Amino acid sequence: MKTETITWHELPADGMPDAETTVLLEVRELDGDGTAVQTGWLAESGWVDIGAWPIESDRVMAWAVVPAGTAAA
Repeated sequence: MKTETITWHELPADGMPDAETTVLLEVRELDGDGTAVQTGWLAESGWVDIGAWPIESDRVMAWAVVPAGTAAA
């Protein structure tokens, strides 16, 4: 068994990830009731999800580096 720690970077206080780097995103639900975690990145045009659909910047609450998985040293 391997354990990894995810560090969430809250926006805007904790800064932004490198552009075009895939990260985990904590995104406010469209109905405003709760949040969800999904994969996406910060493009030149703003936040996008893994399907390259734009995400409104005010919905992105935090980001985290994607865990390395079991193959990590």
